[in-house]
Amino acid sequence: MNKLILIFFCCLLTSCEKLMDKLYDIRDKPYNHEEYNNFIETIQPFVNHASNIISDSSQHENIISLGRTKEDKKSLKQSIKIFYFDYDSLTSFHISCRARMSLTGIDWDTDNRFDTYPPKSALLLDSNTVSLTALKHIYPEINTNKNDVIIIFWTSILWKLSLEAMYEVEKNLIKFNKVNKVDIVLINVDIVYS
Repeated sequence: MNKLILIFFCCLLTSCEKLMDKLYDIRDKPYNHEEYNNFIETIQPFVNHASNIISDSSQHENIISLGRTKEDKKSLKQSIKIFYFDYDSLTSFHISCRARMSLTGIDWDTDNRFDTYPPKSALLLDSNTVSLTALKHIYPEINTNKNDVIIIFWTSILWKLSLEAMYEVEKNLIKFNKVNKVDIVLINVDIVYS
């Protein structure tokens, strides 16, 4: 029995990367527009309430440069991130590495953050430098006309984790009757990581 357990752990350790790829549906491919379209189809009808943008590397670098501290820059570098704005002010910010990971995915509602609207922020960023105006300057395609704006950065490389982020946002909007009261912008960063 001990040998069987040892063999199992050896196999697990040597193929950990493949195991993680399967568990989190990690797709290590260069940007593929067909993959992007498949993802967009998967998130229907959520995407009907959202505008879609494909980020380039320089835009993503400009997002990172909004951070004042090394820690802020590291947080802004994450591929999956969620920003909530009230008018121009950042009210809530979430990144995948601040959510609880499990064998089946990611718990964006760590510490019941999504039990309120807007959700409790996973970490604080300087709202003077990270504002909706700053993001609109980097992404001129962002067109909003509601006071509440949610911007979700996502990647089809981390397919399952990106889906879970969007489902958590959608669940929160439904719970607080906000679905038609917010503008949602989805920004794909596949090109940045390919």
